[in-house]
Amino acid sequence: NITGNNITILTNSDEYGILLYDASNNTIKDNTLTNGDIYLEVNADWNYILHNTIDTSGTNADYSVYLSSSDYNTIYNNTGNKPIRLSGADNANVSENNITLSTYGYGIYLDSDNNFVEGNFLDDARIYIHTSEGTNTLKNNEINTTTPTNQKIGDSSGASYSNTVIYSNEFAEINWTLLDITDASIFGLVLGANPLISENYIEGSF
Repeated sequence: NITGNNITILTNSDEYGILLYDASNNTIKDNTLTNGDIYLEVNADWNYILHNTIDTSGTNADYSVYLSSSDYNTIYNNTGNKPIRLSGADNANVSENNITLSTYGYGIYLDSDNNFVEGNFLDDARIYIHTSEGTNTLKNNEINTTTPTNQKIGDSSGASYSNTVIYSNEFAEINWTLLDITDASIFGLVLGANPLISENYIEGSF
């Protein structure tokens, strides 16, 4: 396990702050990383990435957390200034992370299948589902982006792949399950809105 460390990478490059390669059942928790990211690669399965603060602004790193060909991982309650990306990394749980960006369009980038993405806060960022990826579920994520042409949820998965968006509370649930979730609409509520749900009342807030 890797817990409670202050990790600073001194070289100005895309150095890894924490790298797991073919390593399973580990916990990466309560670390502060400066100029380094968290990278799980090739069969790094069933790991937990929890409560880390990740600052990669001084590097060429493109991501705060990057999972490659590694399945069944949990990414929970981390703070970063670059996106979380899952590439060939299926069956992950990505929940309650805070990603704030200034120049990078994606907060969460899914190049993977069967992932559950819930309760994340994305500031000046969006969620993107890459080509040929399906059965991902996006639930109750708060997505703030000030760029009018920047879809809050982008779906390029294609006509043969189905993904789901859910917004819910104790009063109601809105569930989109369509082949192309970017174009989904219901009662005038479209993806890109942050639905406001109360008892017997629903509206979209942009």
